[in-house]
Amino acid sequence: MAALRGHAKYLVPPSVEQEILELAARYGRVVITRDGVGLRCTCLDELTAERLSRDRDAGQHLTDRIDRTSFRVDPGQRGVLKQALVTAGFPAEDLAGYVAGEALEITFRACAASGEVFVVREYQRLAAESFFLAGSERGAAGWSSFLWCGKRSSGSLPWRWSGRRPSCLPPA
Repeated sequence: MAALRGHAKYLVPPSVEQEILELAARYGRVVITRDGVGLRCTCLDELTAERLSRDRDAGQHLTDRIDRTSFRVDPGQRGVLKQALVTAGFPAEDLAGYVAGEALEITFRACAASGEVFVVREYQRLAAESFFLAGSERGAAGWSSFLWCGKRSSGSLPWRWSGRRPSCLPPA
């Protein structure tokens, strides 16, 4: 809240602060995990499970009860369920991870179209590593794809420096 107050042009109304704190406190009360070939949505308590099962949007995906606090979820409905949970005020902690796909080799351009040496910026590297999270269930299963800013090329992770000198540089 201190960051919000520090960047706000006007005083943040107490009701807005309270709403933000309540929503943030609900994160993690609902957890999505992998359960065999499917997914499992587990609520912290029975009250939350009952409330969400009766929710107009989330309830459509929480029909197959495993026990008093858990539901079996169709993996194909994962994104829709997560959106419905956010709308219901219970953003899920998604620990299900991703199914590994085929590796795709990507080679970055050595030089940008401008002739400058292509360099991954520090904030881009940090963002990609944060997104990746060493391939854990909290990360993006070891790959991401995004556009680089400015005149840079696009690419995917993990990247490897080939060690060869870019042709846009004068010989050493």
